[in-house]
Amino acid sequence: MSAVLERPQAPARHRLDVGAYYRMAEAGLLSHPQRVELIDGDIFDMNPIGSPHAAVTRRLEQQFARAVADGVVLVSVQNPLRLDAYNEPRADFVALPPRPDAYAAAQPGAADADGQRSAKALPPREHSDAL
Repeated sequence: MSAVLERPQAPARHRLDVGAYYRMAEAGLLSHPQRVELIDGDIFDMNPIGSPHAAVTRRLEQQFARAVADGVVLVSVQNPLRLDAYNEPRADFVALPPRPDAYAAAQPGAADADGQRSAKALPPREHSDAL
């Protein structure tokens, strides 16, 4: 007697949009919502920020200090940047056009960062010549 075995179906992916991601955080389903980011509808834990990574971010802040003081730019460090309905990474550094509400009404988006300098901090081996 031979039985025909069917292949199991691949697990279904449940892609989250930004709204569902925030509802999960508000409901307390994310253990550390400040250390996760939404990438292509998936929630990823963020790596700890090491000293070299933090140093690059601080150097970028220093480079932009005068522009911030003059009101030319608003610097956003390790804050959400809403790229589209399924992507809201926590960018290491983004230079944004200033707004009176400092983006309190909504997270800055791709259009806000377009044409502005934004950067992910480089891994330790690569950052030494970056700045």
